[in-house]
Amino acid sequence: VNDLPPHVVTNLTWAMHEQHPGRILTAEVTPENPQALHDYGLDSLWVHSGYFDIIQQHRALGRGHHGGGDWAEGWNLPRLRTVMALHYGFESPTQCVKYILGSHDQVGCSHGGGHYEDYKMIGGQHRYAADQFGGGRGDAGAVNAVRLWYGANIGASGLVMMFMGSEWHQHGWWNPDEHHGLDWSLGEDDVGKKMCSLVQDANALREKYVCLRRGGVRILHEDRANGIMASERTFDTERIVIVVNAGQNGFGGGEYGVWVEYGRFEQIFSTQDPKYSGWDDCPNNTEDIVEYDGKIHLRIPHQCTLFLLQK
Repeated sequence: VNDLPPHVVTNLTWAMHEQHPGRILTAEVTPENPQALHDYGLDSLWVHSGYFDIIQQHRALGRGHHGGGDWAEGWNLPRLRTVMALHYGFESPTQCVKYILGSHDQVGCSHGGGHYEDYKMIGGQHRYAADQFGGGRGDAGAVNAVRLWYGANIGASGLVMMFMGSEWHQHGWWNPDEHHGLDWSLGEDDVGKKMCSLVQDANALREKYVCLRRGGVRILHEDRANGIMASERTFDTERIVIVVNAGQNGFGGGEYGVWVEYGRFEQIFSTQDPKYSGWDDCPNNTEDIVEYDGKIHLRIPHQCTLFLLQK
């Protein structure tokens, strides 16, 4: 949109709405100003800022308890609130397209894998998420992070977008040349199949539960030292609590308290489930999870996103 005269954009959007009623018109505006929805007759905007905040903090903190220096206070979770909630000025989930694992802009590269000065805050390179979070699809920490953040993307308020190849942990960068296009073979090995299974199951949650598509959102819990954040999605009587543990510390004894205010819950999804490449004795919450004094107490694996359905 920034590259076009305003009257051209409005003429296009009016014509598209008339020719294709009921369709969502999505655009890219930099910076992500929700006023563009009203000025240009658009329905939704791409929201990319959360991607940079997540990658930057993972590079500083994701491989240890604290990164030191400017990051010594722990995860800057206030900067990540809008990853799960709506950015200021947006009014409904359908107005934001979120792509926590990156889009063609972040993955596609026309510099032969070279440096991009405007990406220097995350290392200066356009790469698939498995490389941005670590050492590629063979790095357990990197694929853990990809799984947890796609789970968070499913639970976040907004429309979910994933760039092709991310569903099987493609590595490197994308380009339409013969060496860097979509590698379908990666979806056939064990790593790829398990990630595809996670994507399929996570997407099914969005289809099954209205609150994940249309529900309101509230941040419930923030733990900067450990990188744990919890939020809720609600619609009518339906309520799901999403717990994101971006850090390296796990809590396997059921001792970790998360404020939820009220309710009885069951765990319906974990990105560290063994069938997605988690480990066999991964801590799980198999019994009823009952609130006491406003909190529930959980087993939370490291680098994991959990979905808890209120019963």
